[in-house]
Amino acid sequence: MGFRKTVDQKIGQVGTSFDRDTLNAELDLLHERLNLTVNRGDTFLSRVVVQGNYTIPGDASYIGVNTEIIAATLALPDGDDAIKDRVYIIKDESNSAATRNITIITGDATLIDKASTKTISTNMGVTSLFFTGTEWLTL
Repeated sequence: MGFRKTVDQKIGQVGTSFDRDTLNAELDLLHERLNLTVNRGDTFLSRVVVQGNYTIPGDASYIGVNTEIIAATLALPDGDDAIKDRVYIIKDESNSAATRNITIITGDATLIDKASTKTISTNMGVTSLFFTGTEWLTL
């Protein structure tokens, strides 16, 4: 059974017959096979696709951005709302960021690599942001 199919099946089971011990055992096997680090509280990515201005919630993980019609400004969660040690992935899914940029701003005084903004300006561009608890770092 393929990795993606297995993950989809596990996601489908979460709302119905969720067995934490079984899932944790399978995650341990996956860790061994793929040499992955698994954070038990944040195992699967959740995807949201946005257009225009958007405030990223603290529990987000993957934000796809559509800039076919309009540029986008995304506000990162405030330091109080962001989850420490979490990676937030932001991607141009519309192949349009070179023409209509994606600007990422902080919602408070925290900085992104010591700057107040981060811009995605290449088509299909992506950035991953790691929150340390006090600042944002690009990966």
